[in-house]
Amino acid sequence: MTSKGKTYGWMLLALVAWGIIFGIYEVVERTFLINSSPSTLHILHIIRGTATSFILAALVAWWIMRQGAIKPTAKDEVREYERYEISEEESIHRSLWLINLRWIAIIGVTLTTTTATIFFNALSRFSIIALGLIIGVMVLYNVAFLYAVRRTRTTKAVAFSQVLLDLISLTLMLHFSGGIENPFFTFFIFHVIIASILLQRKESYLIAIVTCVLFTSMVLLEYLDWLTHYPLGMGLGVSILTLPYVIGILSAFCATTFFSAYFATTIMSDLRKRQQQLKATSEQLAQEMKRIREMENELIQSSKMAAIGQLATGIAHEINNPLATISASTEFLQTYV
Repeated sequence: MTSKGKTYGWMLLALVAWGIIFGIYEVVERTFLINSSPSTLHILHIIRGTATSFILAALVAWWIMRQGAIKPTAKDEVREYERYEISEEESIHRSLWLINLRWIAIIGVTLTTTTATIFFNALSRFSIIALGLIIGVMVLYNVAFLYAVRRTRTTKAVAFSQVLLDLISLTLMLHFSGGIENPFFTFFIFHVIIASILLQRKESYLIAIVTCVLFTSMVLLEYLDWLTHYPLGMGLGVSILTLPYVIGILSAFCATTFFSAYFATTIMSDLRKRQQQLKATSEQLAQEMKRIREMENELIQSSKMAAIGQLATGIAHEINNPLATISASTEFLQTYV
C-alpha cells in the first residue's frame, strides 16, 4: 500500500468511528435521556467528547503501528534516513524513557489539579470530572504502550503513536482547564522536542503540524463558541481575549513550535551523524586491533620457530663436537696400528 493510501486509510477509519460513536450517542440521548437534567447531559457530553477523541486517536495510533514507521519519499531524504536511522535498541530505550516520563506527568497533573481545586478553586466540577477521566485514560494507554514496546518490533511507530496520544491528552486537558488562559499550553513545545528526540525529521515536522492544528482548532472553536469554554477561576478571563490577541497568541505559538522542531531536529540529526561516525570509527579500531593481534600472533609464532631453529643449531653443534673428537682420535689411533 502506498503512503497516500495509508493516509486515506486511517482518515476513513477515523471518520467511520466518529460517525458510529456520535450516531449511537444521539440515539441513546433522544431515546433514554430525554428527561435527564442539563447537568447530567453536560457530564455525558464531556464523557462522549473525551472518549471519542481518545478512541479516534487510538485508532490512528493502531493504524500507524500496524503499517509501521513513516518513511521519507525524496531520494536525498531516503539516503539520510537510511544512513542516520535510529537503531531498534535505541528506539526501545527512548520509548521506555518516554513511558517513565509519562508516569511523572500523570502524577504532576494529578497534584496540579488537586492543588488548583483545593487552594485556588480554579476548576469547575465539570472540569474536575473531565481531567479525572483524562488522567485515567492516560494510565491505561501508558500501560498498553509499555506492553507494546516489549512485544512489537515496530518501536518507531509506537513512539510516534505515544506522542500523538499525548498531544490529544494535553489538548483535552487544556480545553477543560481554561484553554488559551491556561499557561500550561507551552507544554506543547516539550512534546515537539520529545518527538524530535524519538523520531526522524519528517515525523517530527508532522508532529509540529498536528500540534499547531490541535491548539489552533481548540482556541478558535472556543472563541467562536462552537466549543464550551471552561474558564479558570483565576487568570485572564475570557472577556479580554479579543480576536487580535488570539491571532497574536496563535501566530507566536505556531512560530515557536516550528522553530523548536527545526532546532531540535537539526541538533538530533548532528548527534545521530556523530554517533554513526563514532560507531564507524569504533568498528575500524576493532578491525585494526584484530589485525594487530593477528600480527602479534604471527610474530610470536615466528619467534617460536626462530627459537626452535637456534635450539636445533645448538644441539647439532653440541653433537658435532664429540663426533669430531672421536673421529680425530680414531684417525690418530689408526696411525699406530
